[in-house]
Amino acid sequence: MVGRSVEVADVRRLLTPGRVVMLTGIGGAGKTRIARRVIAEATDDERARVWVVELANAAEPELLGEVVAGALDLQIPAGAWDGSVLTGFLVDRPGLLVLDNCEHLVAAVAELVTDLLAACPDLMVLATSRQPLGITREIVYQVPPLSVPDVGSAVDLEGSVRFDAIALYVQRATEAMASFRLNAENVAAVGALVARLDGLPLAIELAAARVRVLSADTLLARIADHFAVLETDLRDVPARQRSLAASVGWSYDLCAPEERELWSRLSVFTGGFEMSAAEEVCSGSGIDAADVLDLLSALVDMSIVGRVGETGSRFLLLEPVRQFGAERLAELEGAAHWRDRHLAWYADLVERLDREWVGPDQLVWMDRLRTEHPNLRAALEHALESETSAGVALRMCRGLEPLWICGGLLGEARRWIERAIVRTDGARQDKLEALRLCAWFGALQLDLTYARDRVRDAEEQVDDADDMSRASYLFAAGVVATWEQDFDSGVDLLVQSAEAYASADHLPGVLEARLNTAIAHVFAGNYEQAGVVCRSCLEVTDSLGETYIGAYARWALGLAALMSGDVVEATDLEQEALARSSSLGDQLATALALEALAWLAAISFDFDRAVPLLGGADLFWRMMSMPVELTPGISEFRSLGEAQVRAQTGHEFFDDAFARGLAMAPYDVIAVGLSADPVLPRKPAPQRRAGPLSRRETEVAALIAEGLTNRDIAERLFLSERTAQGHVQSILRKLGFGSRSQIAVWFVGQQPLGA
Repeated sequence: MVGRSVEVADVRRLLTPGRVVMLTGIGGAGKTRIARRVIAEATDDERARVWVVELANAAEPELLGEVVAGALDLQIPAGAWDGSVLTGFLVDRPGLLVLDNCEHLVAAVAELVTDLLAACPDLMVLATSRQPLGITREIVYQVPPLSVPDVGSAVDLEGSVRFDAIALYVQRATEAMASFRLNAENVAAVGALVARLDGLPLAIELAAARVRVLSADTLLARIADHFAVLETDLRDVPARQRSLAASVGWSYDLCAPEERELWSRLSVFTGGFEMSAAEEVCSGSGIDAADVLDLLSALVDMSIVGRVGETGSRFLLLEPVRQFGAERLAELEGAAHWRDRHLAWYADLVERLDREWVGPDQLVWMDRLRTEHPNLRAALEHALESETSAGVALRMCRGLEPLWICGGLLGEARRWIERAIVRTDGARQDKLEALRLCAWFGALQLDLTYARDRVRDAEEQVDDADDMSRASYLFAAGVVATWEQDFDSGVDLLVQSAEAYASADHLPGVLEARLNTAIAHVFAGNYEQAGVVCRSCLEVTDSLGETYIGAYARWALGLAALMSGDVVEATDLEQEALARSSSLGDQLATALALEALAWLAAISFDFDRAVPLLGGADLFWRMMSMPVELTPGISEFRSLGEAQVRAQTGHEFFDDAFARGLAMAPYDVIAVGLSADPVLPRKPAPQRRAGPLSRRETEVAALIAEGLTNRDIAERLFLSERTAQGHVQSILRKLGFGSRSQIAVWFVGQQPLGA
């Protein structure tokens, strides 16, 4: 990032516990970039305690707390939002919470931040917005424009180095056209241009992207004309904001008609889009699908659209640019048509997920679902605006089961489903499947009265002559009975459900029912029976390369091995379960595996490892808003085991070690669970898993460090290129990185000297 070192230093100095630093300025002023630079310049330990929440895609103020909790991977407990899920997680975890793009939610953000800082005295908050929050604990930092020459002053080459705005223009112009050079002939025009743009980074970047077509002096003349027109109509808007509106507006006017049209249509996407989605959603009515690539390439060249990451084909409109396009689209009579096409694309995506989920691409699917979550929300919201499309929302909610479960979004799922049921009667099976999910998710959230009511609702929808209908109802009744600790009934109902799913030839249902049968056996203490059921699951899932069911099955088998006295086998199974569940981001399976690994360490008298792991497991229970003492089958185990360990270690040791585990970042907890050491290994030995990565992912990271492409990695490891890409995306997500080069640097740093 050009310049801004002074601003970054200022912000870092202002950040103190119990305060919020608000970066204010108009859109395109560079607020987000300064915030990211502040994070980037933090130490490794500081970055482990940074939580970043992007609010540009959060439309409803009443959902703000849940959006923030979701960004922190916290599950929302049943009932009305009260903020305790956030304060409970952050109260004893010093760190920095970054809230980016708050302007459309200022009142809600002000209330949330006030409550957080009052309850969490060690928390620091950094926020960006076009206006302050207006609260007592706020320090407002106005982001200045980049330095520019005075209007009308002459600028020469020697003097140009003093102006960051000129440096940014030169950098972006060179990226757009490698032969561009700042010289004596063009320096004055460039200086006048950036001054006319008030030093606004977004405006300067849009201008620089035109360098291949328009020289600085030509562009300056056209901008001057355009600004004059816009300023006539916007007298009530501050001058610098008129400049930003004008800079986006003239860029729009400089586009060809087809480019403008695509820009407007692309605004239906929220949080980015894939090339294939743009080709399908935005084609027609004058733009052929075959032309989208060229038009999109032109918009990328002009910095209207940005490419996300160094690989893949995902793109993003900056929020001010997307909003401008959305305003143009809203002016068209057929704007709803493009939102309908957006809905159709994502409904089809969910249908493909339903068909392909049980297979080798679950990691790829989960990465994609998390990436597309803003678009999926937008599609569901649009579907629920009409009774004629509400049935589509109901089917999407049902098909998104993997996202709801593995992503820890049970509360959100219940709200979407309840809204969809109210808006439409829906097909009987769709409604029954939706009620099955509500009952299951309510049970997992320990909202058992709600869960039992949904079972009763499901019973009214059952068609006894239809195997799928019976299977869905029996599953709902079985999981609720299990979490109500009626284990005999739970097992019986789930066995019947698996049989009905088998009769309907529905493999995903069979596996889910069998898995929950095994969980019921575990909760009841019937570990041998649980092992039998799990082995039957693994016979199917391992042959398919499946991850999700396999994680839970290995957890249950690990407990069976533990009870039989085979600590080595149990540890291997639980670590494999942890590697699988953490790669999917499945918090429940992760917590269960960590819990088991803690007790395995305790049995081996490795208390330096056992107690921090126990605290780390408790972190995940808190993130899920699931009190471990209320969790069937685990609460008794935890209570008895904790008493025994305290008796051997003493309360002071236990409390201190437990607190250290609870204070770890989730990444570090998982790394400890996957290692064999009592403390977090910063530099694993060669051939061992690196941090939270599985063995296969560690191999992929090593090949990335060698400079291999996805295709090369696939050939080296005898994988499909798509599977290799899935491993790369999983590594990026686990490590919180945005590029392959970061993986390479990280991997090299993990190796011991001389390795």
